[in-house]
Amino acid sequence: MINLSGIDNGHSITAHLCDAISVVLAGTQTVEWQFVQSSDESVLSVVPLPLPHPTGGGTEAVYLANLTGTAVLSADAVSLPCVPQANCPTPAHWQVTVTVTQ
Repeated sequence: MINLSGIDNGHSITAHLCDAISVVLAGTQTVEWQFVQSSDESVLSVVPLPLPHPTGGGTEAVYLANLTGTAVLSADAVSLPCVPQANCPTPAHWQVTVTVTQ
């Protein structure tokens, strides 16, 4: 299993066919992550596991490397209402490029 988290943002990795890739993004009191998406579901498809939703606005997903090729895993964060607005974090974007080889 390949484990990815927020510190992997912007990286590129190599996986092999049938590798599982776990993504866990931790949220905060003011930022909530949306579900992780694959740019090409034929290369990396989500494994429909009943995972608990991480506390604090995080998200978690497991993907399976199905075909050789390249896909981008990505997620966007939304800012929750905060006061004063001047102290609100800028919404974030997370992505990792995955090249699947044999």
